[in-house]
Amino acid sequence: MTLEEKMARLKKSQAEITKKFGDNALIKASNEMIKAEYYSTGIVGYDVMLGGGFCKSRLSEIAGNESAGKSTILLQTIAYNMKIDPTFMALWVDGEGSVDVDYNANLGIDPSRFIVVNPEGLENAMDIVKHELQTEGGCIYNMIVIDSEQSLKPTKTIEQDTTGVSMAVDARVWAEAIPVINHLVHKQNTCLVLISQLREKVGVMFGNPEKSTVGNTIKFFISQKVIMRRQSKVEEKDGEAYSGTVKCKCEKNKLTKPFKKCELMVVYGKGFSELMDTVNLSLQFGSVNLSGKTITYTDKNGNLNKWVGKSAYMKGLQENEELFNEIREKTYYVVKHPEEVKDFEQKASNTDVLEDMEEDLTQDEMNEIAEKE
Repeated sequence: MTLEEKMARLKKSQAEITKKFGDNALIKASNEMIKAEYYSTGIVGYDVMLGGGFCKSRLSEIAGNESAGKSTILLQTIAYNMKIDPTFMALWVDGEGSVDVDYNANLGIDPSRFIVVNPEGLENAMDIVKHELQTEGGCIYNMIVIDSEQSLKPTKTIEQDTTGVSMAVDARVWAEAIPVINHLVHKQNTCLVLISQLREKVGVMFGNPEKSTVGNTIKFFISQKVIMRRQSKVEEKDGEAYSGTVKCKCEKNKLTKPFKKCELMVVYGKGFSELMDTVNLSLQFGSVNLSGKTITYTDKNGNLNKWVGKSAYMKGLQENEELFNEIREKTYYVVKHPEEVKDFEQKASNTDVLEDMEEDLTQDEMNEIAEKE
């Protein structure tokens, strides 16, 4: 059978399937609708790690230890997209009961477009999400966040005695719900992100003790999975924690190369720092010249700027807003136009330069930088 004959039969088959099963039931892989679209987080380093941001029409997952910024990065994503799109709406399934109106306001979230659900249990949460995704006329939410997997418990677990034992009830409910939700999310072109807490098995001597307490179903349906780990706290003189460093790694990505990393600085009460993001990306992608520990940059006026060490570089950009804006714009242009960058994927995956420079930052220096954010 020739290619022309096959294409003729394909056209006939496509018409029959479309008539019987609806539009887009059978499409060519070159179709525009297959191309991935993203919601940017507003933090370019995080976007590079993910391949563009959180993907529309897919399930994503963020896992990490406590105070790692899992909720914050999603709240900042929502705030950023609300800023650039006046129709953007988000649904937050608040299983943990941790939504803070004042914190949301600090991040720039419009409360009229940020809807919070307080479910009574896991089944209730899943039914609400499915109902919103099946709404006649299409889902009104651009992004849905479930916070978190472990905090949502089945009705049977809630109603039974505290000492009662129910084996794998959570896993069974998730196993029933996730395949359906995955189908609806794809159909509605909505982005759904699950927040997960890292737990550890008891008595593991070798290998990774971390595990999921909600079964194994979710990991097969998600397209993106990020692990976020808090590395350090920076203490103020009165002992109050002001900021911290968070290391992120994309453990799974069906849309681009996985296992990319990024490092961010979170300022408590304000969110992730744009300064740290710009500094790390400019070093990683060569927007500034790096020789050993010496960093140099010639600005648009022809002036040579020189810093020794990462901390001096960060302080220099903090003290010179015009220079900071110039380097940021240059760096973001490089990141957003990978076709113009030689070995872009290699640079995006290589974070060794950041780890080599990390020892330059002392707690006192980080504290001073964070206070000026």
